Amino acid sequence: MVHSFGIGGLLLLVTAWTLRAGETVNSIGMTMVSIPAGHFKMGQEKRNLDYGWHCSVEIDQGADWDEQPVREIEITKPFEMLATEVTNAQYELFEPTHRKKKGPGKLISQEDDAAVVNINWDDAARYCQWLSQKEGRHYRLPTEAEWEYACRAGTTTYYHYGDVLPDKYQQMNANFLQQMNLYVPDQSKAPPYYAFTDKISLLEKRHAPNAWSLYDMAGNAQEWCLDWYAPYDPKVTKDPLGRVGNSRVVRGGSFANWGRLLRSANRTSMLPSVRSVHTGFRVVAGEDLGDIEKPVAFPEFAPPKEVKAYIDPSYDPHTPLFVGPVDRVKIPPGSTGPLYSAHNHDAGVACLPNGDVFAIWYTTVLEGGCELAVASSRLQAGSKDWSDAGPFFDTADGNDHAPALFVDGDTIYHFNLTDNWNGSFVRTSTDNGHTWSLFRPFAEDRPYAQPNESTIKTHDGRILATLDGANEASIVMESKDAGNHWTRLTDDSEKTHDPGTTGKAIAGIHTGMVELKGGTLFALGRIDNAGRLATYHYKLPLSLSADGGRTWSYSISDLPAITSGQRMTMKRLKEGPILLCSFTDRLLREKAEEVGKVGLNTVKDLKSKVRTDSERDGLIVSDGRGGEFKGYGLYAALSFDEGKTWPVKRLVLPENPPATLLGTDGSVQKVDARHAEPNGYLASAQGADGRIHLISSRNYYVFNLAWLTQGTTYQQPPKK
Repeated sequence: MVHSFGIGGLLLLVTAWTLRAGETVNSIGMTMVSIPAGHFKMGQEKRNLDYGWHCSVEIDQGADWDEQPVREIEITKPFEMLATEVTNAQYELFEPTHRKKKGPGKLISQEDDAAVVNINWDDAARYCQWLSQKEGRHYRLPTEAEWEYACRAGTTTYYHYGDVLPDKYQQMNANFLQQMNLYVPDQSKAPPYYAFTDKISLLEKRHAPNAWSLYDMAGNAQEWCLDWYAPYDPKVTKDPLGRVGNSRVVRGGSFANWGRLLRSANRTSMLPSVRSVHTGFRVVAGEDLGDIEKPVAFPEFAPPKEVKAYIDPSYDPHTPLFVGPVDRVKIPPGSTGPLYSAHNHDAGVACLPNGDVFAIWYTTVLEGGCELAVASSRLQAGSKDWSDAGPFFDTADGNDHAPALFVDGDTIYHFNLTDNWNGSFVRTSTDNGHTWSLFRPFAEDRPYAQPNESTIKTHDGRILATLDGANEASIVMESKDAGNHWTRLTDDSEKTHDPGTTGKAIAGIHTGMVELKGGTLFALGRIDNAGRLATYHYKLPLSLSADGGRTWSYSISDLPAITSGQRMTMKRLKEGPILLCSFTDRLLREKAEEVGKVGLNTVKDLKSKVRTDSERDGLIVSDGRGGEFKGYGLYAALSFDEGKTWPVKRLVLPENPPATLLGTDGSVQKVDARHAEPNGYLASAQGADGRIHLISSRNYYVFNLAWLTQGTTYQQPPKK
């Protein structure tokens, strides 16, 4: 016997004899399964302590830090859950043009009875509101606890199928999984539940249901839950609900993802405005939980207010000052979440109105790993010691790359690529970084564009921010309203940006940018491609824009090029000169482009690609006493003529340097009076009192203009 449901010209068929006890069918053909009240253990004890670049059955069974502590949870009220994920046909009764406008592409199936994807949390919440009105009963997203309770269906194993997934269960495709081939160089040796395929099927009911007749609770599309994501509160054991956070919980794992993300206890989260081809949802009919079910509007950033920044009264800017290197990454060895001791890199730094120096960076095992999160620490005004690192921002199982900071008056801006590279977002703080707004879109339409640390405010009040784009170029985003709305000024689709030509983007990535006194924008970038490096004579590419950032002219600078594993920083100092901090020599001899795509700490034979001492050119730098010598590594340079020349250069080293210092990932670097740090990602900020704060991937330095110019013809006169 077949029931038919006709809505808007679409015929939905439901076979009545397939219904089981406790199942009902609503007016649009959704099979709803009755879930009883009860108890279960939420979370998982067995931890994953190996986030290396390989996969195995054992790793796929391991939990992340946020799945603990395991708690006995009571679900006090029964509810009904949709037996499958919401399908394309069911969703298009609400939004008829979804597949036409937001379809997942040719490599993913889009049949009527396939799971709908490219749905953000707000879309799903509005669908539930529509369905509630249509059906005359309350529909919503499941809470995270309801979801895991229903998924387990009485089981305590890693998956509701058992401790391993069925053979050929999990569809894998490198187009949808970053660095898949690094983790699985030989597909024949992968665990048997992986099925490598050219096209992904999202058809419902391809696999057996769980014990409560729910399908696709492991894999297919990952599913939005109602909760805001936060660590578990061990004191809450009855109907827990995450009411505070900046990302929403996602459960179940998706196609083209590692098996451990499909475990019943695994937690993922995404910013609620993000749409992904991996993400859909299912609904429950149950208790109305109030405002948490409703979409939350983007915050409106208020115009920054001018503040009187803290200035240390004991500091004399005319006396040369240099401190460092100081190891600023205080994470205990062996840490595997929420902070990771293995790889800490790509920092941003800001001088706050209260005099604190604030640093953020990503913390992970692998640069492409889904464990990657953002950490922070603080050097309080008047203190000599950085605080221990702490968690700052994380979308669970999301690769939250490229954090950056910018300060304007009382407002601190935090930019971040997030949710496995599904666009960049921005949030603000007006209390010196202690609390933060929710995120707004920043460059949401550019999935892989990494924010840089070269955000500036121009003479006409615009905020300009740069991001890495395509074709080894950088794009420029503009906001005229304090960061509430952004316009992309540049076009990085052009394949080349050769010296002597003009184009629509900045040449190079990991850009440093300043505004010159006449309003022209001045930018330097990094190039990894061997052919382009040669075109620029192994110098930093220089880009100039006279029209506010829309078009650029390209030329060769006098400054040595850098490659993967290195990033410059450039700032306009309050005293007037432009400061550049960079490295005297390229780190890599070869394969810089390939290394840049996968991450420095992912390359097994990295040492063979690093240039030896004999291959490095060095740079003539000041000794601070009126003489010069050839130095190597991290240097600071000053331009007094708007970037035309850089007559002052010094190695960023104390007068009596240590024999060694810790480099990226805690590697031991040999240093001496002529050799500073050879690589790292740099970020800098200048405090209200003129002190310059510079951080590399590992170390912290502070110096001033008097130290930079010491012993040169540009030396500042002593204070009268």
